[in-house]
Amino acid sequence: MANDSELSGAFWLLDSGASCHFTGDIGDFASYNALKRAHYAKMANGVALIAGIGTVLLWCLDHNSGDKKVITLTQVLHMPGATACLISMGEMLQHNYRVTGDKRGISLTHKAEHLWFGPDPEDDCNIIFGIRSIPIIRSNYIASVSKVDYDIMHPRFGYPSKEVL
Repeated sequence: MANDSELSGAFWLLDSGASCHFTGDIGDFASYNALKRAHYAKMANGVALIAGIGTVLLWCLDHNSGDKKVITLTQVLHMPGATACLISMGEMLQHNYRVTGDKRGISLTHKAEHLWFGPDPEDDCNIIFGIRSIPIIRSNYIASVSKVDYDIMHPRFGYPSKEVL
């Protein structure tokens, strides 16, 4: 199992007071739609601009096995001024996740999915819980997928080969 020093991605906090998932980093989004009009959200410290909405894929480590797993968050707000990434416990409950926990962490379960939110390493009181994502190098990932897609799918659609073109 990997240790915390191997994880250098963003720490996504589980927040029971947040009504939506949000991040300030546009690079977190796997898919993204910019909003055409300005929208704002009320925050604990004022009002923040919502620039867009999309889907975030979090690569995390399974708490028990140490294996990498993907967590998909939909309807995530992009708030450029945000200094934290938040996962809304309310949103998770709306999607039928069950919440259990103790002083070691919080568990969200739904069918076969088990999400473990451990204490924030920067919180000396151990009362803030979250998931640290594993960053991926998007350019290598996209290049490898594109090459495979072209080589396999191009001939299947009946398009001429590179040689013919």
